[in-house]
Amino acid sequence: MHFGCNTTGPESAGQLRNLSRYQMPIFEFRQQCCGITAPWNDTEATLSAQATALAATSPGARSWVYRNAEMGSMFALQRPFMDNPANDYLFLGPARIDPKYNVSWRTLNFSVKAAADWYVDVMVAEAAAEGPAVAGVFFDGVDGDVCASTSPDAGRLFNDTVAVFRRACERLKAAGKGCILSMINSFVSAQEANVTHCPLPEDAVVQLMGTTPWMRYYQHWLNGFIGRPATVYSAQRCAAMTANAIKEGNAGIPMVARAPADTSVYAVDLRLSLAAFLIGAAPGSTYGYGSCWFDQCWAWQRIYDELGTIGQPLGPAAVSANGMLFSRSWEGVNVELDCEHATASFRLRHGDAIVDL
Repeated sequence: MHFGCNTTGPESAGQLRNLSRYQMPIFEFRQQCCGITAPWNDTEATLSAQATALAATSPGARSWVYRNAEMGSMFALQRPFMDNPANDYLFLGPARIDPKYNVSWRTLNFSVKAAADWYVDVMVAEAAAEGPAVAGVFFDGVDGDVCASTSPDAGRLFNDTVAVFRRACERLKAAGKGCILSMINSFVSAQEANVTHCPLPEDAVVQLMGTTPWMRYYQHWLNGFIGRPATVYSAQRCAAMTANAIKEGNAGIPMVARAPADTSVYAVDLRLSLAAFLIGAAPGSTYGYGSCWFDQCWAWQRIYDELGTIGQPLGPAAVSANGMLFSRSWEGVNVELDCEHATASFRLRHGDAIVDL
């Protein structure tokens, strides 16, 4: 995966060629935010146009486009809706201003039917109707506000929020598009290492989503369900996140893992994070190593070429009795992750030969 974002204008020809190398390019909301050639007020059209441009550069390429669980003032469809005083009852509070990018965000109350219906039937419907170059929608911040809530109604809001995104994913599925949900939640088994304290665990999300297809996005893969300074490595967090991904994979939920790269304040080790990804990945999962969400923060890693085509997993992951050591065999590689000692190994299969990477 690779987040694509050129803040000063459309992606250049070189940037588009670079994006075409990746399985999952995602165009981020700050695309063209700070350029001088066009106002930053119709992000829906901007992201869709970038997806079309990438498809023209690399026939068959499909991209993902950004939306948020909140309303954002940079989106032409959302801005008048969130600014209309008649709609105040549909929101949890007033708009929040991001002075760095001169945009506003406002959180819908999905426990109000009219708010839930507008989000799915208007906002998501617009994204679902975009052209074939758009593979699906990346929904950011799906549970952030809910998990931060101290309201006695937080449990109800949690259920109602998941119900909205089930409808959203179904709407996209009907249009031949996919659905990525960016979450900070985890299964009960990982709650001790997850300090987000969501009102209900990921077990409830899986149950509420039912058979609706969706993908789970990790923003700080192997650093934590929420980001922490890079100097703090936790074997327990490493093990908990890997075990969480295994459980998602066993449930048929693909993961989209963004591991913070070496120049990020949340940086994680490339080999550790990639090994953990391969331990838990379900079919359709994808991995990326980037320090931020702009084009310049991403680079193709040599280990991708060294691994080559690894094929399909030969079975589920094996986990040690203490929950710290993980291993899994793929058609082209045997992977081992030791969270306790922060080591990873990749043993490539070349016919009858095994080569350590």
